[in-house]
This record gives sequence, C-alpha cells and structure tokens, in this order.
Amino acid sequence: MRFLPTNLGARERLLRLLGAALLAVAAWWLRADGWLPMLAAGGAVVLAGTALAGFCPACALFGLRQPRGRR
Repeated sequence: MRFLPTNLGARERLLRLLGAALLAVAAWWLRADGWLPMLAAGGAVVLAGTALAGFCPACALFGLRQPRGRR
C-alpha cells in the first residue's frame, strides 16, 4: 500500500540515485573527521530516500511535477 503520491518520474529517480551514489563515494573518500563527510552522507541518504519513495517533499511544497511523456 502506498501512502504518498509519486511526483518524480523514472528519469529523475535514476538521476537522484546516481547523485546519491556519488555523494556516498565522496563521503567515503573524505572520511576525515568534520562536517563535510557528514553533510555528503546526509545528502546521499536524502537523495536515495526520495528516489526510492518516488516522492520529494520540496517538489510537492512548490507544486513541481514531472512532465508526462507522450502518449
């Protein structure tokens, strides 16, 4: 059962997963103490979560939707 409507298309979800992977690699590569690796890891978690759920709260707040493809 899905509780949230989807507002992300397949292409946007794929790009978000790719961005999450890049940020996770950057967090691992910058594994020094400090705020930068934590920020990168947090961004990766948020991007991956929105990609897997298919719902972005910020896009919903501003009323942004993925355009529908040709039918």
